[in-house]
Amino acid sequence: MQQKCVVWPDSVWLGIPQANQEESRINGLSIRPDTIMCRPGGCDFQLSTPQDYDLYGLVVDKFTLMKMADVHGVDLNWREFIEHGRLGVPDKTLADVRFLLARLLSGNEVSEGAASVQYQAAPPRLQHDIVMMALLEILKVETPQPAKTQSYHHRKKVVDCVRQFLDSHLDEPVTVTQLCEITNVSRRTLQYSFESILGISPIQYLRMSRLNGVRRALIQVNKSAQDSETVSSIASQWGFWHLSQFSKDYKQLFGEQPSQTLEWKM
Repeated sequence: MQQKCVVWPDSVWLGIPQANQEESRINGLSIRPDTIMCRPGGCDFQLSTPQDYDLYGLVVDKFTLMKMADVHGVDLNWREFIEHGRLGVPDKTLADVRFLLARLLSGNEVSEGAASVQYQAAPPRLQHDIVMMALLEILKVETPQPAKTQSYHHRKKVVDCVRQFLDSHLDEPVTVTQLCEITNVSRRTLQYSFESILGISPIQYLRMSRLNGVRRALIQVNKSAQDSETVSSIASQWGFWHLSQFSKDYKQLFGEQPSQTLEWKM
């Protein structure tokens, strides 16, 4: 099947074939199992695929992607992206991105090997952040740039700013991207600041913040006797999709299962 395609200007198109597809081509170039298709907006391109062919197609605003890359200190592989129409991606990265997209599109269930795992949909803002982070992993230049060394005062100020922000947004799921934006630092600097001041990464700190948010919500539901709220629905509101991992992390932090917190009596 031959398709002539074009997406709107100032955008980026990515075509990520699902696993175990037959050979396809973009502008005459073959797509290997470890490559994806990519074209900038406003440029015609030709796809040649078998009739039964599945891929994930994403169109992203270029300036939004560039802003996200700047926030996270990621250098994008623009030259290869624009010139060739295909990108080589490490096998594990490609597998992880496929799994992520399948999870987002499937709603509540994704297969892991022979098993099916239940997930809950996260709020749209978290979904957007997760997808954008996945795209940065695909498009980034492989050689990372070292983070600039900041003074103790600056690192402490970054950490304190994050903590104050989280304290004033206790009932909202927050992303690492938001933390970079409110502190006006790159993700590398955010990481270095947290590890040097608190001894943990911002991801770990954010996870503990979210777990505490779930705990507060479970206790509030218990006090108000709202039967409609469940552990899974509350966990999903705070960005926890993998419920078994969530339960494990929750018990490790609080010493009890989330269902026990929900049943707790005053």
